[in-house]
Amino acid sequence: MQAADDVDIEHNVFTRNGVGVNLWPEDMVGVNRITVSNNTFNSNVNAGLSIHGFIENGGLDSARVERNTINSTGGPGIEIALTCFTGDDCTAPHMSVSHNRLVGNGTATSDVDSRSGMFARGYSTDGETNVDTPAYLAGVRVTANHAEANGDLGFDVPGVTDGGSNRASSNANPLQCIGLSCQKVGAMARMLATAAPNLNLSEVAHHHS
Repeated sequence: MQAADDVDIEHNVFTRNGVGVNLWPEDMVGVNRITVSNNTFNSNVNAGLSIHGFIENGGLDSARVERNTINSTGGPGIEIALTCFTGDDCTAPHMSVSHNRLVGNGTATSDVDSRSGMFARGYSTDGETNVDTPAYLAGVRVTANHAEANGDLGFDVPGVTDGGSNRASSNANPLQCIGLSCQKVGAMARMLATAAPNLNLSEVAHHHS
């Protein structure tokens, strides 16, 4: 999607594409108020959902990404990359990423941007060199997502706003999360929760992470 505003992408299955859903404001203005919800993404190559582009003129604002299941992507399940030209006055767009399930992403053996469940970066650029600028992600609120068994981190998102209640388990990188505080649910907690469905999983994660 390269220009349209006010679009809902809901209740679809995206399988074996280069990118399942690609939100990119080609005109640096559009792709605002997009909702991506209740979709299933399976075995896409580079990213399940990619949100990327220049933010000088207000594009990519008010996106909502919620209640999607993203599995077995070669690269990250969710990728966000927001870029501003060096010296320009850019305002971080507002986005909400909530209640998504990111499982088994980062399977690629070739080069991809990341092998984490969710990967987010803000950049300043002079057209040749990108410099990490986490402030451009301040409007991205990440809440109540679950990342499990991804190829690197569950969440690699320095600069986002932590909405809380994010969980990570069995991801390849023992840090599990960068850029937010997440409940690190270990194998013992999962076994106990399976045996006792009424168990307070947050309490178990606190004692065993």
